[in-house]
Amino acid sequence: MTGSDDVRRAVHDVWREILGLDELEDDDNFFFLGGHSLMAIEVIAALDERVDVSVPLTTFFDEPTPAALTSYIESQLG
Repeated sequence: MTGSDDVRRAVHDVWREILGLDELEDDDNFFFLGGHSLMAIEVIAALDERVDVSVPLTTFFDEPTPAALTSYIESQLG
């Protein structure tokens, strides 16, 4: 997976699956949506499988929005 739209879609899909959401905005905060540290680890593992990028847990805590996570993943792919 290399395209920006593909990465964004993967991030959104994983968040919606793990948080049980129908809708998600780029600036939604994972923790404000009910996410917690164990769910964050699930998100990281699922994204590692889908986009082949390992996101450090500290990065996830520092940048807990789909937009920020997509940007981080793209920076690691590029």
